[in-house]
Amino acid sequence: MNIYIHTGDTSLLRLMRRRYGRVNEVELSQLVGDSAIDFDTGDLVMVDRIPEQGFYECKASVIVVGARADSADELQAARMGAVGFIPMPASERLIAQAISCVANGEVWMSRETIATVFAEYAGMLKKERV
Repeated sequence: MNIYIHTGDTSLLRLMRRRYGRVNEVELSQLVGDSAIDFDTGDLVMVDRIPEQGFYECKASVIVVGARADSADELQAARMGAVGFIPMPASERLIAQAISCVANGEVWMSRETIATVFAEYAGMLKKERV
């Protein structure tokens, strides 16, 4: 698993490098679009901002590191294609748990957010059938 990170939080970057070794710093423009990095399935991306176009085309699993524990921020991250959300500040243990979970193909978000996204998706499917 390769880890890529886009953050202005130098303490998070240091923590990630200390715990995981090689961590690649990236710009948001390198995550999606024509100039996107050719990620491998299983790669992990951590960002502190969501690009306007979201992460729908990104093959890597995306974790958004939020500035605060805000359910609206977490829901927006899920709507834009992220599979994880970590409110900051967060302990090293919590960050490691989130990374491990997402690396194993799971989602690291609240049950409330997951339920909301599923309900929205079901509503969209219902509208398409009409």
